[in-house]
Amino acid sequence: MKLTEKEFIDEIDCEDKCINRLRIFDFDDTLITSESKVKIFSQKNNVEYALSAKQFAEYVISDDDVVDHSEFDKLINHREISMIFNILKKSYKTYGSAANLVLSARNSSIPIFNVMKENAMSDLEIISSSTSLLEDSKARIIEEIIDERKLQHVEFFDDSSKNIHYVLKLKQKRKDVRLIINHIKHVDNVIAITRFS
Repeated sequence: MKLTEKEFIDEIDCEDKCINRLRIFDFDDTLITSESKVKIFSQKNNVEYALSAKQFAEYVISDDDVVDHSEFDKLINHREISMIFNILKKSYKTYGSAANLVLSARNSSIPIFNVMKENAMSDLEIISSSTSLLEDSKARIIEEIIDERKLQHVEFFDDSSKNIHYVLKLKQKRKDVRLIINHIKHVDNVIAITRFS
């Protein structure tokens, strides 16, 4: 199912405010776009790659790869993706920081914090999944958060097909939680959201 920004905003207005819920937003290519690159040096092939956030999210790291986040940890020519950012702002305004967080593959949370501070959301929690090389690290982190916070309702926003795949597997496993997954797609400079609810 595909939803518009207005449908998301209207949905937040109509939600049961008593349910223990959390919205989790990926950062790169979900909330913002940037020209920052992750550099990967393949020792096996003796080749260096400069990957965008999207390419890095889909890349499978091998044991002989050396990953350099130094450029990626800076925010180069970033632009907010207004549709998704407006959903975050509405959810933040309605529920505050406790019901929203950013889950990013960035090593450093400083660029994310700065963007949130610019938007009067400096108390928003930021979690990095970069410490894990496991393909399903975001799904594992989400499951840990569900258990720690005893959540009833989680909504996840991400552009990575790989992350969506693993969170869909988590959804099948965790029937005790309403897990809504929103796949953000960039098509000809237009944002489309496919929802799995």
